[in-house]
Amino acid sequence: MSISVNFNTGRTSAYPSYSVQRSSSAVQQSTASTSQTASREALLGLSRLVNTLEELANHVQFKKSKEAGVTELVSTQDLGLYAGIDTATILRSTDDINSWYTSYSPEEPAWQGITSSDIALHGIYDGSNGSGTVEFRVNQGGFRNLGAIEIEVSLPNGGGTETITTNASDAESTIYTLSNGLGFSLSSGFLAGGDVASTTVTLSTTESINPDNPFNGSGSGGPHFENGHVVTAGTFQVNGATITVAETDSVNSVLAKINASSANVTASFDVDSEIITLTQNSLGSDHEITVGNDTTGFLAATKLASATQVKGLDHEPDRPLSRVNAFDSVQSGTLAVNGSNLTLDVDNDSLNNVLTLLNNAPSELSATLVNASQRVSLSVRGEPYTLSISSGNTGLFPSLNIADGDYEFSKTNTISAASRKRSYRAADELEKFHDGLVNAAVLLRQSAANKTESLEESLLAIQEDYTRRFGAEKLRSVGVEWRELDQGLIDYSEASRRRFTKALQRNDTLEHMLLGRNDTETGLLEEISTTLESFILQQARSGGYGQIINMYA
Repeated sequence: MSISVNFNTGRTSAYPSYSVQRSSSAVQQSTASTSQTASREALLGLSRLVNTLEELANHVQFKKSKEAGVTELVSTQDLGLYAGIDTATILRSTDDINSWYTSYSPEEPAWQGITSSDIALHGIYDGSNGSGTVEFRVNQGGFRNLGAIEIEVSLPNGGGTETITTNASDAESTIYTLSNGLGFSLSSGFLAGGDVASTTVTLSTTESINPDNPFNGSGSGGPHFENGHVVTAGTFQVNGATITVAETDSVNSVLAKINASSANVTASFDVDSEIITLTQNSLGSDHEITVGNDTTGFLAATKLASATQVKGLDHEPDRPLSRVNAFDSVQSGTLAVNGSNLTLDVDNDSLNNVLTLLNNAPSELSATLVNASQRVSLSVRGEPYTLSISSGNTGLFPSLNIADGDYEFSKTNTISAASRKRSYRAADELEKFHDGLVNAAVLLRQSAANKTESLEESLLAIQEDYTRRFGAEKLRSVGVEWRELDQGLIDYSEASRRRFTKALQRNDTLEHMLLGRNDTETGLLEEISTTLESFILQQARSGGYGQIINMYA
């Protein structure tokens, strides 16, 4: 006749109770001596299991050649940000101040006779008559301001003649134009009939702007502006600062006045290119250059009047999001990372501020900007290597070319055949531990049922801790399914063995779980081993089994 004995300790458990079938005669024959022997054998069995756990740890802790898996989330395309140093806004002359491709000389031809009225040339020769001599002949003379004067102009290379007739009432500043772009003016005085003056026109520029000659200088002593530009006394403004110009000023003296003003720019003239450059003293696109309100003609003469400023560049990763074109669609609001809510202020937060915000969030997230490729990289620093991101109403992550959603990262390991064998050996050691613990539990039950309570409670606490840390489904996926003490603590079915060996071969998760991630972190094997050691010593001392202690020591 046999009876069924249930060794349930009375604690609530999610696992099925374990029953052992015994004959009634076996129960009746149990004596104190048998109980002591069973207890001794149980403790010896547990001490051997500590060694088994050490062997299991040795097989788990093997070197693996790693093949990178999906460990980070990266922008799908470049952000197009400027990540260089800040630069200054500049305003330059639109062209050479004197870009004539033709020239004429002298600009004030001398009369060959007794004429006292000076002739001065103006305008730009258009090259229509080629290179040659232009001759001015007085056909009808007299005093400039008393009657009409007739000048005949002969143009070179078959250009013919043109006749200009002046009136006594014409101002001395009156310019009489010719068909080739040139013009001339006559001062007061006498013009002798038949007198002749001439100048030479060429198709190559022979004179450049002279930045030191006064604006009221004439001929070779003038500044040589093109298009007949004249600079007179008056004012103009640069960034709201008023610059006063005198007729005796020169290009360089006006630039010096600009530099000394409150315009906060540096003005310079390049002799080779004949271009004036105004450079903002403050860096960045926020600091502009404006010119205008000119009563002097200086801005037109130096080709700054119609110039367009080239704004400075900003180091955009440090610029508020609202002021970076790439983030035009981003709004202030709340975003979520792995359940943590983060507040975004586009008027104050830059991209680098956002990355710092993400790195400081309680989400084990590492966020960086890869300057070379202008992409954002998001990676998870620790297990379980999952990432959930939501932009909320901000639109942040899509602007980084990263889609909102849930992501699971993996660290894939490619291991050699030898390492695969070691994973099988580790599984064999786990089987040995499983079977040994079942046998030890039976012996402990035979000696005294209450002896197992403290051990079961300690092991249950370990199981609950690891379930809380990793989750039951994650544990199951790596071959760790909890069982009661009587059932070997960890399931060792064929399916669990397969999951266990594959997990060791493919990723670090199980290795870290069993051994800990570093020297300061204990793993599952060490915690179980420590619990068994503590139980063995406690039971040996209470039962007087010094021999067991000596054997174990």
